[in-house]
Amino acid sequence: MSLFKKKNERSLFTAFISYFLIFLIPFLLLTTVLYYSAIIGLKQQLYSTNQNSLKQAMNLLDERLKDLEKLTDTIQFNPKLSSFMLNHPFYSLDSNNELGRIQANHSFIEEMYVYYDQDKKFYSKNGSYDLATFQFNKYETVAFEAGELEENLTKNHPKLNATLYSSGVSDKLFQYYVPLKNSGITYGNVLFVLNNSELEKMMNMTSNDLPGFTYLLDESYSTLLSLTESGKEHADLKIEKETLNNKKLEYADKQYDLSSFKSEISGITLALLVEDNQFLKPVIQTRNLFYLLIALIFILGSLFSYILGLKKYLPMKKIEDSFEKILSKESLDFEDGNRLFFENKINLVLKNHLELNQIVSEQKVYLLNYFLESLISGHYREENQLKYEMEKLDFKLAGKAFFVVVMSSEWSENKEENTKIKTVFIDQFPRTIKGTTYHLIELATKKQIVMLGCTTKAEINSLLAVSELKQFSQTFLPAKLSFTVGNFYDNLLYINRSYIDALTAAEYFKDTDRDIIYYEEISHRQVYFSSIPIDSKSKLHKSLMEGDEVVAKEVLESIFSKNKIAQMSIYEKRYYCYDVISTVFNCVSQENQQSIVKNFDHLMSSDVLDDIHEELKKITDDFCSVMNFMKEKETKDLGQKIMKYIHENYASMDLSLEAIAVNFDFSVSYLSRVVKEQVGITFSNYVQELRLVKIKEELIYTPKTIKEIVNDAGYHDVSNYTRKFKQIIGVTPGQYRKENRKENSMIRL
Repeated sequence: MSLFKKKNERSLFTAFISYFLIFLIPFLLLTTVLYYSAIIGLKQQLYSTNQNSLKQAMNLLDERLKDLEKLTDTIQFNPKLSSFMLNHPFYSLDSNNELGRIQANHSFIEEMYVYYDQDKKFYSKNGSYDLATFQFNKYETVAFEAGELEENLTKNHPKLNATLYSSGVSDKLFQYYVPLKNSGITYGNVLFVLNNSELEKMMNMTSNDLPGFTYLLDESYSTLLSLTESGKEHADLKIEKETLNNKKLEYADKQYDLSSFKSEISGITLALLVEDNQFLKPVIQTRNLFYLLIALIFILGSLFSYILGLKKYLPMKKIEDSFEKILSKESLDFEDGNRLFFENKINLVLKNHLELNQIVSEQKVYLLNYFLESLISGHYREENQLKYEMEKLDFKLAGKAFFVVVMSSEWSENKEENTKIKTVFIDQFPRTIKGTTYHLIELATKKQIVMLGCTTKAEINSLLAVSELKQFSQTFLPAKLSFTVGNFYDNLLYINRSYIDALTAAEYFKDTDRDIIYYEEISHRQVYFSSIPIDSKSKLHKSLMEGDEVVAKEVLESIFSKNKIAQMSIYEKRYYCYDVISTVFNCVSQENQQSIVKNFDHLMSSDVLDDIHEELKKITDDFCSVMNFMKEKETKDLGQKIMKYIHENYASMDLSLEAIAVNFDFSVSYLSRVVKEQVGITFSNYVQELRLVKIKEELIYTPKTIKEIVNDAGYHDVSNYTRKFKQIIGVTPGQYRKENRKENSMIRL
């Protein structure tokens, strides 16, 4: 009795431990992976969120600064804002009003000044200032360093600058200098004084209401502005260039996480410091929740393992109890009943065993088919690995020669009939025909039947062997059959080569009506044409001319694939390389890029394919950079040509978007978009402004009649334009002439 009791306890313990280990090992692995991936993922997400906030704020700042640069281009072409108009005693008022109108439309601008080098003056909506007056009277409370203002005005690229007030005010004066250029030569500057509150709003977008600081750094990593999360100026901590490479920073006995983003457009850097304990608060909360969840799953898993172990143990306990009763003298009266019970149990076990064998047998067929597919696909590279897999499947494929035969699996247009024929045919394999054993593999996705043949004969007539296979197949398949046969190999590991041979033969003879095709028939015919394929050549040429270095390099990688050129002779390789080099050279010479052409001298004398490939990749980079630069320059030049054409013809009655589009040979919608990008207003409004300036000048300075002036400016209907002139100016052309001529005569006196 004690023996059975000990066995029962040991059985229960063994059952529990087995299920517990099955649960515990995957549980530990899974929870470890999930824990680290979740925590690391969350940290990365927090860093990404900060980085995205910085990027979003910086993109917004870049857009605002870009708008100011576009606004500068508009000022450049605005006739009202030329040096002449701004200095003119009569038109300066209009020019000042124009500056006020532009400034009023941009909330990011606090003040705006146009500065011309030849005048040494600042022009604004409130009038003009010379350099000394502007520096010491207009902004007398701003601590401009000696020569700082003059230096910023002479820079040939835009610059954002911040200057402290000397009067003790905590704010700063933020200036954005944008040069005025003509043919690359700087002749002036537009100075935008920025709205501090708008700039601070952009920086506050990054803080996410977490304790910390936001820094705005210029190109030289000097601090332009630093704010706390409440929006107050913070200047105690300085951020150095080297500091930006670290993600951690210690300040005032606190740890901070540092994120930064530098604009590739303006060169300005935006940095964010957040207190470490606040930044990682979501991570800590997630970690604690994860610990709680792990503990709960562990308890439930242990309980479930015990229940499963108990269920496994109870049937065994009943059997052991029965044995105990049988062996006990007290149970002799139940001997026949116990014997019947065990007979039924044994019969049930045998039945279950037969069913299990059936399942294993069916599973073996699937595994064998998978093994054969892997074999012809070249999955196995070592003899030991192949033998191990065959032993597991109890599969033997002994022979002295191995080969592959490929045939189509579509033998009838009727799909239902084709399936029936195929089923009957497949059931005939594996089969030995005249000393050659064939194992069949169905590749449904490729519509192919692949047969792996092996023979024990030292020498085999391949023509005879496949002819006998064809004869056997025709007894089941009524359609006309075609077989493609790969080379014979003496090592089963190389059977994938035979499969590739068979596919190659099928492709080579795809337009023939032959029944049996052998790869060995085409191996001696195959000629390598030593030039790059026409599709690759065309794609390489087009990608280079478009400046797309990514696509160009992908095509080069394909062209220099070792599989394509490994079998070439030295002369074929040289011709092949000349063809590639010529394709690239034609693109470079077509654009007359002499500096890049020099790089071809070394290529023409080199026979090392890797060196040629690497050099062509470098040439591709250089040439694509040039092409992209030329495309940008071409776009800018086109805009300038259009504006020049408008300035030369704005007084013509025939001037219209359609006429200009015809002249430049592109669509009206494209032209309209170009004009809007150049001057910031529509084509019709811009032409109207040009004509209005001309009309106002001639009303004051010429004796022409109003009708002549309006007609000369490009308008047919004088009365209609007179009403429009009054709507714009507030008076009729006649009244405008009278008032301004009187003012002009008074000034002359």
